[in-house]
Amino acid sequence: TGVGVVWVEGSSVVVHLSLSLCLKFLAASLARLDRRKTLAPRLAMAKFAQNFWCTDFCSTVAFDSLLKRLKEGKRTGVDVEEFLEKRGRIEKEYAESLFRLAKSCPGKDEIGTLKVSWEQLKSETESVGKHHQLLSARLVDEAHALKDFYLQQKEMRRRSEDTVKKASSHKKNCFDRNTKLKAAYEVKCREADKNEENYGRMQSNPAAKPKELQSSQKRMEGSRSAANNSDVSYQEAVKNLEESRQLWEREMELLCRQFQDLEEKRIAYLRHVMWSYCNFCSQTTVDEDDSYENIRKSLEQCNVDSDIDQFVQERATGSERPASVPYFNFYHPTHGGDTLGLRTPASTGVPPASKIVHKELPPIPMQEKTIDEGVYSSVDDDLKLGPTTESYYASPSGMPADSGGGGGGLTSRMVVLYDYTAQGPQEISLAEDEVIEVLEKEDDLWWCGKKDDGQTGMFPSTYVEDIDEATV
Repeated sequence: TGVGVVWVEGSSVVVHLSLSLCLKFLAASLARLDRRKTLAPRLAMAKFAQNFWCTDFCSTVAFDSLLKRLKEGKRTGVDVEEFLEKRGRIEKEYAESLFRLAKSCPGKDEIGTLKVSWEQLKSETESVGKHHQLLSARLVDEAHALKDFYLQQKEMRRRSEDTVKKASSHKKNCFDRNTKLKAAYEVKCREADKNEENYGRMQSNPAAKPKELQSSQKRMEGSRSAANNSDVSYQEAVKNLEESRQLWEREMELLCRQFQDLEEKRIAYLRHVMWSYCNFCSQTTVDEDDSYENIRKSLEQCNVDSDIDQFVQERATGSERPASVPYFNFYHPTHGGDTLGLRTPASTGVPPASKIVHKELPPIPMQEKTIDEGVYSSVDDDLKLGPTTESYYASPSGMPADSGGGGGGLTSRMVVLYDYTAQGPQEISLAEDEVIEVLEKEDDLWWCGKKDDGQTGMFPSTYVEDIDEATV
């Protein structure tokens, strides 16, 4: 069926297994059962009450061995308790470190889906810290419970230990008294035998005096009486010794059973503690993996294109790029600069049109309008306007617009030296070698002219030359 039953800490848990795993599990169970049957006789003999005795009447080697084992077990418990406490402190420090880490890296400048993933990562990092904090609390509680368990065992062990110690001490005293009374009894018996032997020799001696014979008889009777009394005391001592031995044996057997029970409980409890430790750590690992899975799910929603689009929408600064920086000839300061990629010869010092600085141009005034209506006046072929009162194209030297040959005057025809592309509706484009009629000289930099096709507008003066000079 693919279903198996596994026993965990006294309770059955049904788990789904493959058929091969079920067969392997069954084979392993049968092997363990056979091994238990093989070890059953040996295990039956491995009982404290059957294996911790000694032929020496006053020896405490069995008691000392059992007591040493329990003390060794206590030291093991102390080691396990210390291990749990230290691991608990490590988990607590780790949890606090994770808390500090999650709060010390705000990442507030991030945007978009990556920011969501970042916040999820910090949140789950804090969750992982909480899992380890909970693990720390569980381990500390388990350590405290283990300490209480050993205190209870210590109290039970002490009661049995004190009882056996008293019985053993009583047995030892009875044995010592018995030994002394036995020695005294033997001395009295030898003395009585000797006096009886002396009295018999005196009776067989005809030369013995009655008074000496009577004295020897009294010594014989007194020593015999003392021997009998010593015999009674000795028998009483033997009886008391046997009673003390039986009492000690009963207490020692009871102690063996209690010590075995304590040892079995100790081993089982330590096994339970270590099992719980593994379960706690395993559960923490599972919870921690869930947190990391949440981070992975959030990262799956992180979209690079979406974040790029959001950044462009929120913080775009414009699509136009800066123009090239012109070159200004030191020996021809009145001419413009030259930049890479222009046809303008470097020796002429003509600046590119994109670098000529000028203010925003007003509309070109229509014919018959006054001069003050704008810098760019509308000019017909037959109309000549005077100088304007204000120039929007500043003179490089800061002089008035009509200084240095600027301002109004008779129309003249100019030849175009370089191509020029208009940069506004008030300007006109020029082509090299084209002839243009100058209608008005606004200042040294910008003039107003009319092309042969009738187009009228502003153009840079440095791009044209008098037709007579060009002919020369």
